[in-house]
Amino acid sequence: TLPGRLELWSRALTVLRDTGLTGVGPGLFEPVIMRLYPPFFTGIQGNFFHAHNIYLQTAVDFGVGGTVALIALGLGLGASLVAATRQVPDAALAGGRRLSQHSLAIGLFGSLVAMAAHGLVDSSLSPPRGYVVAFALFGMAAALANHLLRLPTSDLS
Repeated sequence: TLPGRLELWSRALTVLRDTGLTGVGPGLFEPVIMRLYPPFFTGIQGNFFHAHNIYLQTAVDFGVGGTVALIALGLGLGASLVAATRQVPDAALAGGRRLSQHSLAIGLFGSLVAMAAHGLVDSSLSPPRGYVVAFALFGMAAALANHLLRLPTSDLS
């Protein structure tokens, strides 16, 4: 619910104020909140594992530096994927594998955008499985962008 999320975000900001440099560590959001910053909202009585916001969750887990690194990683990968798709403008004409790689780059970029937007209202990076999914996406995006950007121009047609 919105009141519950607002309360969690308020608690997360309080934790961030106190531990902003280092964070509390991954997976420790609920124990830290319940022991040190108990929520006032009666609908929150435990069994929540994250801050319902990727950016607040990352800041609470890893500190401000971790949040800046995550945002920089996402922006860098997004820019690399855009550059890679622009390098292969005639992928539809080339067909075959080139079209598949071009389409995959567009799909991975869309996934990054969706994860970033969804992260404003929920945390898909909840440890541990959320990190595995996110970093698998990051790894595929980096590998594909690297592959497409390193192709000789003669292979692009």
